[in-house]
Amino acid sequence: MDYPKPSLTADMCLYAREQHALYVLLIRRGRPPYQNWWAFPGGFVEKGETVEHAAARELAEETGVQGLSYELVGVFSEAGRDPRGWTVTAAFRSEVDRHAIHAVGMDDADDAQWFQLTFTAADDTLSLQLVGDHETLTATLSKPYLAAGKRRYAALEADGIAFDHAKILAAALYTD
Repeated sequence: MDYPKPSLTADMCLYAREQHALYVLLIRRGRPPYQNWWAFPGGFVEKGETVEHAAARELAEETGVQGLSYELVGVFSEAGRDPRGWTVTAAFRSEVDRHAIHAVGMDDADDAQWFQLTFTAADDTLSLQLVGDHETLTATLSKPYLAAGKRRYAALEADGIAFDHAKILAAALYTD
């Protein structure tokens, strides 16, 4: 029997804590979809490759960062999360010392930059603000719900953050 098959991707959320501030590393996409928008380093899993290896490979290809340990945030498979078609991603995170990481935009990433991240919870929404060197990104998400025991969010709007990466960011780093 022939079954439809999704494309598989892997994304890497690098973050740093400094005193009471939280930072996340994003890349500026150099190609469509979402060209010039910010996203996690990541990309398609190659034939015969594990999602873990793909996450590390994409991080190295797009930022030059290598040799990190990381953990799974979750699998994100909502319909429409990628305009190229049915795409499922395995998202990983790694806490790092941002001053020890020299990330540069490489391959299909035009830039790599640290953004200071703040979360603001109000009523039924969660707002994200990411402040970079020259721009501010925002997103508004629904309050969390549980899916398979994991905290998930629905995106209400995102400005400058590609795909569903605002939702993944909240799942990876937001704690009440």
